[in-house]
This record gives sequence, C-alpha cells and structure tokens, in this order.
Amino acid sequence: DVGSVKSNIQEAAKKAGLESQFIGGHPMAGSEQTGYSHSSSRILENAYYILTPSEYTHPEIIVLMKEIVEHISAIPIVLDPKRHDNITAAISHLPHLIAASLVTLVSKNDTDGLMSSLAAGGFKDITRIASSSAPMWRDICLSNKDSILTFLNQYIGQLEEIKTTLETDSGDEIFRLFTDSKEYRDKIPTRGKGPDKIYDINVDVNDEAGVIASIATL
Repeated sequence: DVGSVKSNIQEAAKKAGLESQFIGGHPMAGSEQTGYSHSSSRILENAYYILTPSEYTHPEIIVLMKEIVEHISAIPIVLDPKRHDNITAAISHLPHLIAASLVTLVSKNDTDGLMSSLAAGGFKDITRIASSSAPMWRDICLSNKDSILTFLNQYIGQLEEIKTTLETDSGDEIFRLFTDSKEYRDKIPTRGKGPDKIYDINVDVNDEAGVIASIATL
C-alpha cells in the first residue's frame, strides 16, 4: 500500500494472516494539488520511501521492496509502523491541522475581506498545505488519531505557555522561543524531495512584462 498511516493496515494484514508477506509503504512525496492533471512522472525521484515491515515479514521481501524502491529512483527507509505514524503525526499530520485551523481563524475574522487581501508570503507559506484534499486528510487524521492527539496535546500545552509569556510580558521567554526554534529550523537540510540539496537565488526585479523571461534566459 502507499498510505500515510501504517499501523492500522499492518494490523489488518495480521488479522488476514498476511503478516509474514505484507509490507507497508509510504512514499514521502506529493503536493497540495490532487488529480491526474497535477501528476508527475518524476514525483518519486529522490523522495524518501518508507517501508514498514513487521517482525514476521520475510527478510527477502524487505530486500525485494528496497530494490523496487531504488529502481523507481526513490530512497528506501525501513521503520517500525508505530514509529512511522508518530513521526508523520508530528511533521505532517499535525501541521495540516494547524494550517487548516489558522486559515479558519482568519476566515472567521475577515469580515470585509481585507485580511485575505493583505495576506503576504509568510501567511501563505505556513498555510499552503491547507489547500490539500479534504477527504484524504479527513481519513488520515481519523486513521492516525492516537499519534496525532499525542502531539496535539503537547502543542496545545506549548500554546498555553506562549499565552502565559505574553500575558506576563516575559520578553526573555519569547526571545528564547524564537531563538531556539530558529536554531533547530536552520539545521533542517535545504533540499527538494530527497537528500539532494537545492539552492535558491533571489533576484529583485522591476514589475514589468518580460522580466522573468529575461532572467530565465540568462
């Protein structure tokens, strides 16, 4: 399978008596766009492809699946199903809920449309994933409910701490929040869909016709 949650389908395979033959898979690639018109033949190139065998999975099947993943230009990583679900809950599933809730918050307060008109790059960057498929993310959240709730409760606790620091004008704590988060965020590799690094070039240009084409030609 290629789903975003692994523990539930692993358990289903066990109940069906297929635990020694079944191996779950999760290609870590995609975008907020859905449908065939947004498909790409290179979407798995250099993408991490997580495989989640059980302790009963035949070793030769794991080797075979790793070879298949490598042949489609992806990078295989073997994880325990529960560990996979905890990781994806923290770095993928919870962020989608946060993005959706933030957009909903702004939407409810945007009575005259000015907020959406003034929404700049920062807001759009952190809420881009809110444009993802609603049916798919409903199913993901329900399938990985326990892991998501674990990190959601921690996140709510952090928000409560931030609220307290603001209420008490604790400048040092606010400063520490931004410095600590920046330090960790800056250590996250700058890359595309896999471990290969990409490099950004920022160019300031006049807002006039043909300027992007001129830069692309250079």
